[in-house]
Amino acid sequence: MRGIRRLLVVTVLALVGFAAALVRFSQAAEEGCIAEPLPNPAYEVELVGPIEFTKTNYELTISREGEPVTGARVCLDAAMGGMSAMSLNDEAEEVAPGRYELYLPFQMPGPWDASVLVDEPGRERVALPLSFDVDDD
Repeated sequence: MRGIRRLLVVTVLALVGFAAALVRFSQAAEEGCIAEPLPNPAYEVELVGPIEFTKTNYELTISREGEPVTGARVCLDAAMGGMSAMSLNDEAEEVAPGRYELYLPFQMPGPWDASVLVDEPGRERVALPLSFDVDDD
């Protein structure tokens, strides 16, 4: 009987911990950088090259309807196609109107796909797709 009570207590504690983790991780996903990218013709986004394996600092340009996007929270989440372990993300810092600086230490050269999250004040947040190749030079 004593063993059953202990098992019941452990089970209840595990369920409470699991529920707390679900709440915490769902909040992190809502606040984080990862979002499903959708094309939006009003926006243009470009990772300024050259994009090289040995380089780590990059600039991202973002415009909406031809005008630079300013004052936005911007972050990039990238992964190498077919290699889930090859991923990275960074929140960008605005360095000039429509220009955002990122730290992207690519683990491997080749094709990468990214989602660029743009959260402008007073506008709906968008996640834009971006594909690029990392050169091995």
